[in-house]
Amino acid sequence: MPTLIQDTAELKQILGVQINKNYSNNSIVPVFEQCEQEHIIELLGQEQYDDLITNIASPSAEQLALIKQVQKPLAYFVYCELLRSGQIQTGDAGTKETNTEQTSQVRQWVLNDALKTAYQKADRFSDYLLAFLDKNKTDYPLWNASEASVFYKEYFISNTDEFEKYQKLSKSRRLFKIVAQEFDLVEIRYIVPTICQELFDELKTQIANDTLTAENKVLLGYIKKAIAPLSLYQAIPYINININVGGIHFEKENTGVKANEPADQKAISFFLKNLEDKGQEYIRQLKKFLNSNPEKYPIHAYWMKNKNHCKGKNNDSYNGIFVL
Repeated sequence: MPTLIQDTAELKQILGVQINKNYSNNSIVPVFEQCEQEHIIELLGQEQYDDLITNIASPSAEQLALIKQVQKPLAYFVYCELLRSGQIQTGDAGTKETNTEQTSQVRQWVLNDALKTAYQKADRFSDYLLAFLDKNKTDYPLWNASEASVFYKEYFISNTDEFEKYQKLSKSRRLFKIVAQEFDLVEIRYIVPTICQELFDELKTQIANDTLTAENKVLLGYIKKAIAPLSLYQAIPYINININVGGIHFEKENTGVKANEPADQKAISFFLKNLEDKGQEYIRQLKKFLNSNPEKYPIHAYWMKNKNHCKGKNNDSYNGIFVL
């Protein structure tokens, strides 16, 4: 089966790092196939991926442009796998670290740094690929019609770059994917009770139809500020805190040897509290903004008026008949 990177020479040209040109295709092509299945199909969608593979020998101008974009993240995902399996400097002989005196087995901290950098580049080029597809979606109808093109667009924050504006993630798309799984919960738990269901639905509809009003664009900025830290706060218990999943880790310097070590519980607890406090402060700012602009957000103003009207005079209980 053909692959989107053909051989070691092409991989070396894309990466610009030392890859042994004699690395056997029998060894490396299965790694190409594995990374395409694990990472590239998710980005392109099965139909768009199949279209590129089918036409790899004689692609159209649009297909060739897309292949060039795909090869960049694919190359770094392959590089990560080669590093993890210990086969990068000398091919089948294993991973080596070269210095002025000798070639020796690579030290763990050197390998960890190489993995960290490679995964970061794989993440960044994945985001660039998605941005390219979104900008040129009329040229790639197979992608545009697939679930891959709309996976995160239903949320208020749709990609790693946008999330990074409000909460640092080391520009890790893999970490963003984990955090994004908490968006639904954050919206239900924090956003809807703050802005009301009707205004929430209006925002979602306008986002889906690309018809956001100027007022709602401003409101969305306040909402995103709250969603970013609160979703990371919710996701922390599910994140493996080590380099392999792009998670959170601390580095210690000790006699010149750098090693990645898991964050201790005290550090994690401090980080969690900081995220929660930050998110709650942005929720307060969101409330204040809406309450200060009733003429711009009449749906919310009407909801607040009726909500307050239903409250008892001496407590926060609601009077009336409720169907449960």
